[in-house]
Amino acid sequence: MASGFVANLVKGIMARVVERQIFNELQDVAKRNDQSVTKTRLTPTDAEAFPTMVEIMKQHKGQVIRVRLYGDNDIVLDAEYTVPKVGFKKWFDEIGYDFTMDDSGDTRLLTADFERAYVIVTRGSAIAPTAISQAFAEGATNCVLKPIKAWIEERIANSKSHSVKSRWATKNNRIDKYEKEFPNGIPGKNMQEICDYFNIDITIDLPLTNEYLKYKYQKKALAHFNI
Repeated sequence: MASGFVANLVKGIMARVVERQIFNELQDVAKRNDQSVTKTRLTPTDAEAFPTMVEIMKQHKGQVIRVRLYGDNDIVLDAEYTVPKVGFKKWFDEIGYDFTMDDSGDTRLLTADFERAYVIVTRGSAIAPTAISQAFAEGATNCVLKPIKAWIEERIANSKSHSVKSRWATKNNRIDKYEKEFPNGIPGKNMQEICDYFNIDITIDLPLTNEYLKYKYQKKALAHFNI
């Protein structure tokens, strides 16, 4: 009993230390870029995504912000938003599902299953989603899935919690299905489907031309692939 109590106490202290380090590092970066950062701790009563995030986002009307959502100090969402001054409700109804478990009716916040959760908002940023470049090879459609799979596997490897690993593993399984379904490459008509499912943007450089094919996730992308 005593050893279990001590272990939990140490675990809690270490989690708070890591949380403080994360926030301090983001504060330092923000100061160097003339930005500001706020942190909001989330509790079990904040499990529903829409009311929780509405209260946070409406404080930033008219601002460009970067939202980082953490569960047990593991980042589960990192996205940029331009929050409108006018039409906020309609805008949030369109992007609100970014913060939910999935789009199939589960409106719980992404962090609902974590012991500790918080959201950090950087104001005044114009930071693009993570850029991932991939050299053109094998033809435009054949090389689409490889960098996406590598990105997903990196997310799995770097995730500290089982639930986050599980979500990314599900996406990895979808990649495997696409590879079996389209052994000769992803057809152009399916590219938008790829972007929407994996929450990504894709730009394909057409060889021997100065033209590009661009496919964009309809909300804020988690990553941008240049292929």
